[in-house]
Amino acid sequence: MDENKKNSEKMEMLGCMTRGLVHDFNNSLASILGYSEFLVTDLDPKSEHYVFASNIQKAGFQLQMMIDQIRALSAERNTGRDVSLNVTHECRNLSERLQSYLLSGQTIEFVTDIEIAMLTLPTHQLNTLINNLVKNAIESLGQGTGQVTIKISDVNDSTSEIFYDLKSELIPHPKITSPCLCISITDTGCGMNDVVLNLSPSAHFTTKSQDEATGLGLMVAIGIVGYLSGGISISTTESQGTNVTITLPVESIIKTIDKPLQNTNPKSILLVEDRDSVRHTILTMLVRAGHTVEAVENGLLALDILRESPTKFDLVITDFMMQGINGNELISEIRNDFENLPIILMSGDTGHLSDSLNDYSNLYVLPKPITSQNLRNTLSSMSLRK
Repeated sequence: MDENKKNSEKMEMLGCMTRGLVHDFNNSLASILGYSEFLVTDLDPKSEHYVFASNIQKAGFQLQMMIDQIRALSAERNTGRDVSLNVTHECRNLSERLQSYLLSGQTIEFVTDIEIAMLTLPTHQLNTLINNLVKNAIESLGQGTGQVTIKISDVNDSTSEIFYDLKSELIPHPKITSPCLCISITDTGCGMNDVVLNLSPSAHFTTKSQDEATGLGLMVAIGIVGYLSGGISISTTESQGTNVTITLPVESIIKTIDKPLQNTNPKSILLVEDRDSVRHTILTMLVRAGHTVEAVENGLLALDILRESPTKFDLVITDFMMQGINGNELISEIRNDFENLPIILMSGDTGHLSDSLNDYSNLYVLPKPITSQNLRNTLSSMSLRK
C-alpha cells in the first residue's frame, strides 16, 4: 500500500475517533456542568459545599475548553460543515467558561446591545478565535488585578474611548457593509512595545516560556478571520493594556429589545435524549425555567407522542446522535407532519451535522455541553426571530 494513502487512512481513523470521543465527553460534561450549576445556584455562597461545587464547575469549564482545542487541532475538523450560529450568544457562553482562568481580583466583562448576529461557519472556528484572543488577554494580566472586556457591537457603533500609542492592522478591516459586526477584546494588562507588537503575528512567537505556550494563538486567530473575510487589528500601550478589534460580515443583526432574556414565555416542550443523565439534566434546567416538559429516550416514542397530541407542544428539543432513528431522521419525520413546529437540535459535534438540515426552516442548533444560560439564550433567540 502506498505510504501516503496509508497515512491518509490513519488520519481519517484518528479524526473519526476524535469525533466519537468529543461527542462522549460533551455528553458527560452536560451532566457535570448541569448538576454543578444547580448546586452553585442553590447553596449558600458562604458554605464549604458551595466552594466544592464551584470548583467542580470551574474544572468542567476548563475541560470544555481543552475539548474545543482538541477539536480545533484535529485534521478532520477542517472538513467540518458550516452551521448557522448566533455570534452574540456563542461569545457570551465562552466568556462564562473562561471565568475559571481568572485569579482573585481579575474579571471578565461582557458588553453588547446586539441580541442576535447570525453567521454561518464551523462552530469550532468561532470558539477557537474568541478563546485564543481572550486567553491571551487574561494571560497579559499576569498575577495582578485587572479586567478583560469583550464588547460586541454594530461596526457603525464601535468607537473606543481609550487612546493607545501603537496600532497594527494585521488584516485590513473590510469596507463597511450592512450588516457588519465588531468584536472588541480589551485588557488592562502589560501591553506591548513596538518590537513585541511587530513580532506578535509570527508563528511560534511568544513572550512566555515554551512550556507555557505555543505562540500560535494569534496566528490561528488571524487565519480564521481571513477565512471569514473579516479584518483584525491590535492597539496597545506598554504597561497599560491592549485592544484587539475584529470586524466580520454577518447575515443579520438584531439589537436588544426591552424584554429581558430570562422572561421567555413558558412553553410546552418535548425533549428527546437517549442518555438518562443528560436527559434528566436538561429536563431539570427547563423545569426550573418554568417550562412544561415531557421527556423521552428515543425518536420513535417522540413521533408517537407528537402524532397522538399534534397541538400539545410548542417545540421539540432533540439530540442528534441517538440509538434507533437519529436526530436527522427524526427531524425529517417531524417535518412531514408538522411543517412549522420549532425544533432545537443538540449535538456535541455541530461541525459534522448533515447538510440536509439546511433545508429545514424553524430549526436551531444548540452545541453540547448545554448550560442553563445557553439554553435560555437559544429559546429567547427563537422568540426574537419569529
